[in-house]
Amino acid sequence: MTSKVHWGSVLPAFLTRGGAVAPARAEQYRFAPILPGERQVVRCDVILPYCATNARWALAAAESILNQAFAEPVVHLIADGGARIEDRALKEALSGVDCCRWYRTRKRLGPYRITNNLFEYLETDYFAVQDADDLSAPNRLWRSVRVLEDDGYDIFGGAMEQFVDYHQPRERMLAALARTPYQIPGARWRKTPRGAIIHGGMTCRKACFERLGGYGAFVCGGDCEFISRAHAAGARIFVSHQIVGWRRLHEDSLSSSMSSRLQPHEQFSREEAKRRFAEWQQDGCDLKSHGCLERYRAGGELVRLHPNASD
Repeated sequence: MTSKVHWGSVLPAFLTRGGAVAPARAEQYRFAPILPGERQVVRCDVILPYCATNARWALAAAESILNQAFAEPVVHLIADGGARIEDRALKEALSGVDCCRWYRTRKRLGPYRITNNLFEYLETDYFAVQDADDLSAPNRLWRSVRVLEDDGYDIFGGAMEQFVDYHQPRERMLAALARTPYQIPGARWRKTPRGAIIHGGMTCRKACFERLGGYGAFVCGGDCEFISRAHAAGARIFVSHQIVGWRRLHEDSLSSSMSSRLQPHEQFSREEAKRRFAEWQQDGCDLKSHGCLERYRAGGELVRLHPNASD
């Protein structure tokens, strides 16, 4: 199958180090100019899970969504973990915000299984996932939803600029920043041979997510598996190298710490990516069966809360 990828802007060559950018015909490259005049407001669900290690940043992340220009977000805030999470400041600040919805999980799920569980609670035709330790640019939702609505794309992927949290200026994080100051969509890695879409820069059409069966069973790397499956299914993907958010580098992030604590079957490894990529090229392959949406969409692992609830 052939994926349908459109490139929305040109990437300077010095930003491509570390991954080969997927090729496109010359006429596919163009800048997406910001035009003057009235803008139509967009609506979009935003899924914002937080846990004990990143709850201290969740308010800033939520406010970056609530401050979106020309957008009406529905913000789903999910306390992820069986143990109590210190989120009093978050609830006190946002308890009176009408567009916020509140939940907790019965056990630690991670962002991909949370999205599957939350699917039936989504209120619009589009959704984005906001990591609690990252920030969104003010035009993220407007820019991405406009592309999906106006041009019929299924998935939008934007770029993220990375930074190191000043509380944790560890050598490993500073070295990671020096190697990769930007997370660029469309870069080809071993786990995403047809081009990656950064989870924190993705906006997805709800119907496409359902058609593909949602995220798979992986706790770590579930976004890589999903976007590779979307490529294989021929989903229409718009890649933009304009910055739509800022990604915080710290020792407790999912990508930095979770992989060392997981079982092999819970991670989307390079070997598994290679095996699935070969399988997905075969005629008659049921791509939807690799997703777990039908198993979790009833939301059995979620408890919906009143914003002033004590647990």
